Amino acid sequence: MDGRRRIIPVILAGLAGMMMTIGFALPTPSVAEETAASRFDPARWRAVDPENLLLMDLANGRVAIELVPAFAPRSVAQIKRLVRSGFYDGLS
Repeated sequence: MDGRRRIIPVILAGLAGMMMTIGFALPTPSVAEETAASRFDPARWRAVDPENLLLMDLANGRVAIELVPAFAPRSVAQIKRLVRSGFYDGLS
């Protein structure tokens, strides 16, 4: 009986590991697929706070970047300060 008690947790741990492996092996949509899907589905769009919207004009067009202070408040504050001071103007 004592031997069986030791085997059950090992089997359960193995099953949990297999489930996690299967979960991580599922295909995730690529950025292009997500972009194409959201471009044609208005329900997937949401409003962005203009205070946290950074627009960059690149050689190939304009890029919109949403800053998320909840994730990195000091980094967002630093980027906003540098952008407002013109630090990035003209940099490639």
